[in-house]
Amino acid sequence: MATEARRISDGVVDALSQALIEASTGLGTPADEPLETRFHKAASLLSASNRTWLASGEQLGRDRAHDPLNADIALQWCLHLFARLVHTSPFGEISLEERYRIESEIDATVLECLPAVEANPLLMLAAAKLLYFIDRGHLDLAEDIAGRAFARTADSGAALPVMGQLCHARGRFDEAIGFFDRGIETFEPDSDLHLHMRVLKAISVLASGDRAALDTTVADAARENPRCPRDIGLTIGWMVAAPEQKLPAASVDALTAIGPAGAGNAIEYLYFTSARHLVSEEARANVMRGLIAHVMRLHGKEAVPAFVLRSIGPIAA
Repeated sequence: MATEARRISDGVVDALSQALIEASTGLGTPADEPLETRFHKAASLLSASNRTWLASGEQLGRDRAHDPLNADIALQWCLHLFARLVHTSPFGEISLEERYRIESEIDATVLECLPAVEANPLLMLAAAKLLYFIDRGHLDLAEDIAGRAFARTADSGAALPVMGQLCHARGRFDEAIGFFDRGIETFEPDSDLHLHMRVLKAISVLASGDRAALDTTVADAARENPRCPRDIGLTIGWMVAAPEQKLPAASVDALTAIGPAGAGNAIEYLYFTSARHLVSEEARANVMRGLIAHVMRLHGKEAVPAFVLRSIGPIAA
């Protein structure tokens, strides 16, 4: 009996170890690194806080030309494109036309890769994350891919933001915040991953309409983080500030300085990165309400992009 119990126990341990290995394989992670290092790196590689994808464009372009059928390299290229969209100044470095062009390339590339990633949970999570982000009607598909990957990742931290965002999109905010809280507990305080999970939680709390539960200190953390671009930190601050709240003088000066065009671009950036994915119009409005109110107060309704207003209903009223 003891021998049988040991055999079962060893089998469980082996299965768990294999799941951890699979959950941290791919996206350029060296196979010879310690498992704990790979486990953390896997979470970082899928995080929107990871700026290293920005610098990898030239090398990934060469790698793709050399091996165009490699799905792993193709998804790494898509994560580079994703980084170009999120790690840009909200005040207007990327035009709408360029954004749509990049998102169309991500869309086509990820869909083409799907048959080849079924054996790799980390690549499946990357595909689900990208399909969620571009918001091209693939939410059901992203949920299916992420759910099957999550079941095989032995509770990998890499899956937490993706799973949380998919729940967030459907309006299941308690579930979403549960995933984000687990990430906050998992990742080191003051790390980029920790801050990323706090920002995701703040967006979900805003979307839910429960502003009383909002941790507004996340805006201070973003502004004070030397690795968070100043413009993004400012935009987070305007997002979490209540519509009726008087902004600090420095914040007002910054919003004034970017002018109506820069303010409109900031609204577009927040909408594309944090609001459009929500199925509920009311939830989209809840996320956008603070920034739009502060922009309108300084620059007038004309500064608010019309397509954003159409997506969130009569918020301007």
